[in-house]
Amino acid sequence: MKIILVTDLYPTSEKRNGNDQTQAVKDLILSAQEFGLEVSAVIRFQQFLKKKFKFCDILPRCIEGQVYDVPLLGIRGLFIKIYTKLIVSHILKNKEYDLIVFHMSLNAYRYLSLNIREEVPKVLVVHKGDFKHNYLKRCINEVDAVFSRSHSISEELDKKFNLKDVQVLYSGIPSSFFFHSSGGKVACNNEEFFDCKLIYAGELKSLKNIDSVILSIKSLVDFGFKLRFDIYGVGPEEKNLKELAKNINVDSVVQFHGWIDRECLPEKFFQSDLFVMPSCPETFGLVYLEAMANGCVILGHKNEGIDGVVQDGVNAFMVEHATHNLITDKIKSFINLKSQEKSYLRKNVARIASGYDSRSSGLNYYRAMKSVLEDCSNKFGND
Repeated sequence: MKIILVTDLYPTSEKRNGNDQTQAVKDLILSAQEFGLEVSAVIRFQQFLKKKFKFCDILPRCIEGQVYDVPLLGIRGLFIKIYTKLIVSHILKNKEYDLIVFHMSLNAYRYLSLNIREEVPKVLVVHKGDFKHNYLKRCINEVDAVFSRSHSISEELDKKFNLKDVQVLYSGIPSSFFFHSSGGKVACNNEEFFDCKLIYAGELKSLKNIDSVILSIKSLVDFGFKLRFDIYGVGPEEKNLKELAKNINVDSVVQFHGWIDRECLPEKFFQSDLFVMPSCPETFGLVYLEAMANGCVILGHKNEGIDGVVQDGVNAFMVEHATHNLITDKIKSFINLKSQEKSYLRKNVARIASGYDSRSSGLNYYRAMKSVLEDCSNKFGND
């Protein structure tokens, strides 16, 4: 089964750092290839508006053999469709493909606006950021199948568009990330030294709400709790967060470690108690699973990302809003648990994460695409 993938969520660099585009979609596609999924081409639309103009910028570029950067000549959402259509049609001309798969509605909207005629099914995979665009409904109406990237997104599709039981195409983590969770048994960590050892790993940007977490740390320290908060990552908010920690006198508790290789994270998670990332919006957040795989309990945001994989008050701590007061209450609730309860939570989240390995997520993706092809066989006259 061969697909054309239309998305800007497909970085060509294998090197990961704090400013990289998310690798989650690419990793998911690569996992599905084990089961027979082939990517004939990846089309990435690039907005054309640069200060330093070069003629080559208006030409499509082929990267990594099958990844094509297609320039959009125009300003903001407006682009010259005839030119773009010629480029895309030329790319598709010599490609064999059974499906066209869009990740995010903006990419679907740009492609569908070209009115290219092809007799193959089209699939839209909805991400969290899609709901802020008013053309999402149009894209849903023009494709043959809709999937989502998380349980919370499926629920929102039901509420807003009456789409029932939208299947989730979840991401998974490699087996190497299960650092200390053999059999789901995870030891209790560092409770003799800290009331709670918290950790965050990811890009430091405003939607992650790490500033609210730091304010919560201040409140809890003032209550007399002994804490440590390790932050791994870089980003546009790094300077502001460091200044905040210093200004409220928790810079000895909040430790900034900069960027760390992904392969080093499992041990860091295992050495911590609570992974805090109350980000909003959040499509899925693969790092939640990476933390859970190593017995780290989650503090996240309700109706975002990991919500639905874990449940508030059952095996996770979720806030309605990312205010420091609500986050403080959740951290305090975790601290006040008995050692046996904390141990149970660690084992529970590690067990849940074990069901989201990269191989099973790849198989889930492949089967979903295959089901679309089978369901649409009569419509498009396929064998």
